[in-house]
Amino acid sequence: MKLDDFARTIEFNANNDENLKEKLQHYFSTYNFQLAQESSTEFNFSKKRSLLKTAWTINPLNWNANIEVKLIEGKKIIVEYVVEGNGQITPVAYADLFETFLINLKRYIATKKDFKEENQQAISSAKKKMIPIIFFYLIGTFAGLFAGIILGEWVNFSLLSTIGLVIGFHGTSILINSYFNKKEKYISRFVN
Repeated sequence: MKLDDFARTIEFNANNDENLKEKLQHYFSTYNFQLAQESSTEFNFSKKRSLLKTAWTINPLNWNANIEVKLIEGKKIIVEYVVEGNGQITPVAYADLFETFLINLKRYIATKKDFKEENQQAISSAKKKMIPIIFFYLIGTFAGLFAGIILGEWVNFSLLSTIGLVIGFHGTSILINSYFNKKEKYISRFVN
């Protein structure tokens, strides 16, 4: 199952900020984003991790992401932010965290307001949101395993326990991600 990426674009005024590059680098480097490309009007920050490392990271801000920042005539900034899932959970489930991250970038560029505490609160909230998701994964996986063991004993085919385990995990993944994707689409109808 292909997980939907989280993608947002925001625009805000730059006010001919002479320290824009330094502010951008400071903001993104605080969260371990690397400056991948730059020109006088465009900056590309990214975070690339192996699937194995990303899969075991409970901080969604550490998932693979690409951020393009475009400066339009020194007056406007356009930020395009795309986050890939960790292989099990769609990043759409953490839209609140990513949107807070972008809003705090906007505030930091405009007012140099400290962003760390508010971003840390959003990260903590996202980590807490991860706990019930992991719990549902465990329940679904064990339910599949249990059903596989029972069926395997019934038909005398022990491989069914492994098949049940895989189906339980994958089925839970489909259910959880479908829920978050539908929820996001429902909410976005009212926001946009």
